[in-house]
Amino acid sequence: NKTIKIGIVGQYEISNLPDQVINKLSYGYTYIDREGNVKPMLAERWEVSSDGKTYKFTFIPEKYNWTDGSTLNINDIKYDFRDVDQEINGNMVIFKLKSPLSVLPVLVSKPVFKSGLIGLGPYKYFKSDINGKYFKNIYLKASNDKDLPDLIFRFYDSESNLVEGYNLGEIDKIDNLDSLEGIN
Repeated sequence: NKTIKIGIVGQYEISNLPDQVINKLSYGYTYIDREGNVKPMLAERWEVSSDGKTYKFTFIPEKYNWTDGSTLNINDIKYDFRDVDQEINGNMVIFKLKSPLSVLPVLVSKPVFKSGLIGLGPYKYFKSDINGKYFKNIYLKASNDKDLPDLIFRFYDSESNLVEGYNLGEIDKIDNLDSLEGIN
């Protein structure tokens, strides 16, 4: 299987992994398209009460499997929002807010995880290398689509070290680089 090595600048722990990594591992209830529109993802649809305080997201859980092979259970996909009551009614997750929050569909675009890095996305966590408390490398393998390449995300502490890594062949692709200076 082909492997693509991607370089990113930054120091990351499991709690703050960059979007480029977590969006490969799982999905949120919604997603934001290239034009900035909120679209259904795990949730098939949602509706908002006229007062803007209640959001109902409807799911077809059988449609998705966790990367550990188990079927999605609607009880597995909760967000931990302060001051928001969350209840499950059949195949629906209902958020009851104290005041209207029009950005809620954007907030639930954040990918959900079962535990650790077990997600619902096209890739599954394989292994990682840690330097102190930060990831040095994260290795991802395709969940089901064997045509997808394996991915290795390498993290660098500066743009100059990232560029040097690229020039030395440590990585094939660079994400989030401010300048192309020094790239051969």
